[in-house]
Parts: sequence; structure tokens; C-alpha cells
Amino acid sequence: CLTKKFGLTPEQYRLKFRDTQKTSTQSWVDFVDISVKALEGWIQGNKVSTFEGLYNLIMREHLLTNCVQEKLRQYLVDS
Repeated sequence: CLTKKFGLTPEQYRLKFRDTQKTSTQSWVDFVDISVKALEGWIQGNKVSTFEGLYNLIMREHLLTNCVQEKLRQYLVDS
């Protein structure tokens, strides 16, 4: 499991995936490799194995990112 191997949580992998930007000294191959590993860590860390699970993970992130009501946000984080 990637989370155990590198000690990152699914949330840390999500943030790494979303925040990764190609640098001028980095090849596109390296950029894609880092992005893929972060995405896989996020997906595997959330134990997603189906399209429906991936859909739900992305929608959950979208709702949490755009949620302005703290109580609803906390409910979604806890569930």
C-alpha cells in the first residue's frame, strides 16, 4: 500500500496531486510520473476500486472544496 510505504495520508496525496506543477527543470515524463503516483495514492488510500467509487471521491472533493457551510463540510469529512 502506498500510504504505508511513504507514510502519506490520502488527503496528503490529494493535495500533492492537485498542487503538482511542472518545473522548468523537470521533464514531462517526470511530471506525469509524479502526478500519476500522487493520484494513485489518493485513489488507493481511499480504497476506491470502481468507477462509482472514483466518481464519489471526485464529487466529495468538489463538494468539500466549494462548501461554505462549516457544519456541512465537517459532516462530509466525518462520513
